[in-house]
Amino acid sequence: MKKNPSKGPKAAKEKVEGDYGIKLKYSKAYSGMQLALQQIHGKYDESFKLLFNWKAQMDITCPGSIVEIEVQKVAKKIRFKRIFVALKPYVDGFLAGCRPFIGVDASTLTGKYTGQLASAQELMDITSCITLHMEFLTEKMRTTGHGSCSS
Repeated sequence: MKKNPSKGPKAAKEKVEGDYGIKLKYSKAYSGMQLALQQIHGKYDESFKLLFNWKAQMDITCPGSIVEIEVQKVAKKIRFKRIFVALKPYVDGFLAGCRPFIGVDASTLTGKYTGQLASAQELMDITSCITLHMEFLTEKMRTTGHGSCSS
């Protein structure tokens, strides 16, 4: 699971059957994979709560920063949708001396929660730049254009 999280229960079932010579139901392989993912990444609810704890800590340690967490309701459950982070020193630096060059980049995230971490940077001088904005984008947001960068 750690080496190849994108492989599904079918591949896990075939590997176990090949390595150990036993028959395994697809449902058991699926349950085993879910348990392994939970042990690797933790429970979703616990991770979700940590996000809001992190936001509260940012409010205390870096007052004036903007941290917005957007959630959506899906079948009576609250699900993470995206996060926007703009740290106060970066906002102040941008407002105090906005430069004409702003670069945009994104990194692909792998693991249990896939998507992209998009960011915008301002070039301060030849040797340094500051991050202006960071946002987590899911696959659905990239393909449908429902991220805040495109709205």
